[in-house]
Amino acid sequence: MAALELHQYRAMLYRLTLDSIDEWDESEHPRDDGGRFTAGARDWRRARDAALEKIRQDYKKPVEVPSGDGDPIIVSYAGLKHALNKGIPTVEKTLLALHIQEAIKSASKTRTFPDRLGRKDPASTTYYETKVEIDGEPHDVTIVVRNHSDGKRHYDHATVKGKAHQGYFESDQGFRTGAPTRPFGGLSLSLGEIDEMLKMS
Repeated sequence: MAALELHQYRAMLYRLTLDSIDEWDESEHPRDDGGRFTAGARDWRRARDAALEKIRQDYKKPVEVPSGDGDPIIVSYAGLKHALNKGIPTVEKTLLALHIQEAIKSASKTRTFPDRLGRKDPASTTYYETKVEIDGEPHDVTIVVRNHSDGKRHYDHATVKGKAHQGYFESDQGFRTGAPTRPFGGLSLSLGEIDEMLKMS
């Protein structure tokens, strides 16, 4: 069976109900050589909603987090909710949202652009980059921050690029092979955390 095109996969995912996903027998739906499902997927909505509930409890008030360069960045529930409600978040992106403070603390500023529409707020956008290990695989993380005219920096969203994991819907990821050439010393995460949240929800 050939891998489904992204638009076919999304259409199929939208048609599935939570009950049918809970009854899904993965053994009846094989994966292709790249590890992509040829049908079915984890329930990204439940993963996102469970993460947002935890984030809502953790961010009753916005938190100021220093970047690796020392820039104070404001992280709020509204900002994380906005980030996770853009399109279909991968489980890697959902997992990163739960650990965004640690990622920001290790991230370094790479570039800043003025607002492309010439607005005063946000006046510019800054990109910070860091590396994260997810289940032993290296991932590049880009954190996007909006800079306001009052001098405050607000977390907007993050992208996660790295090797795709089998059994996960990878809406914004490319595939990369290989392992780190030296031991990884940064933020190390596990997708098992998402599995545990789904069991409890």
